[in-house]
Amino acid sequence: MAMDPSSAHSRAALLRTPRWIALTFIAILATAVCLFFAWWQGSRTRDIVDAERASLSAAVVIEQAISANGDVPNSSIGRPVIMAGSYVGSQQRFIANRVAPDFTTPGYWVVTPLQVDDWVVPVVRGWVESPDSPAAAVPSDPVVVEGRIQPYERFYIDGTQQADGTWLAITEGVARTSANVIGGFVTLTAQTPLVEPAPLIVIPVVNTADVPFPIQNAFYTLQWVLFAAVVWFMWGRWLGLDVRRARNEFADMSSDDGADSLRS
Repeated sequence: MAMDPSSAHSRAALLRTPRWIALTFIAILATAVCLFFAWWQGSRTRDIVDAERASLSAAVVIEQAISANGDVPNSSIGRPVIMAGSYVGSQQRFIANRVAPDFTTPGYWVVTPLQVDDWVVPVVRGWVESPDSPAAAVPSDPVVVEGRIQPYERFYIDGTQQADGTWLAITEGVARTSANVIGGFVTLTAQTPLVEPAPLIVIPVVNTADVPFPIQNAFYTLQWVLFAAVVWFMWGRWLGLDVRRARNEFADMSSDDGADSLRS
């Protein structure tokens, strides 16, 4: 016997039938599967980002961070690098109007070229209060330097040399003490052996750039969420069709009952 779909409880009564109990269970199970795969793809997306960030945060030798002609690609700006070589003290530069790491005391950055095999790498060894500071003395022995690659400064095109021999910016022109200078400079973060006194280490302006977001994996995550939504869309659509079918059956039955009454 068909149920009366006009009743407020008709939809609930329909959901209690064996067919709809089974369909609802299947929908819940399918949703759980979709959400599991969405979670898995989301975790994979985070793992890819974390792994690539960890890779970028690991120091590489300078040769791996520059191109064959010594240029610094955008992807290498901010990367940690490690270099072994000897400082070229005769080409040391002082960059004026730089504050100490406490951001209060004015002074100078000490920029010393480091000869690394066939390349010369300008290294910001740190900050000193004066070019005459004992900390500015150049180590004579070979060193191992760790630091971060930085782009040349551009707010003074020629570096603007001052009357006292200091400069106002680390531009390519200031740093190019020979033909094989790389296309950027390195801000020192550690040195072995550490010579005392030493310039105060400065904070790199640019740290490792973030990695590209894995759009494909993120799309897969969204895709599984959409699949779960489709499951319940179809569940609701089928339920609506069954309710409409029950309404039609009830209407037909009512018509038949009315016709029987008239014949009586």
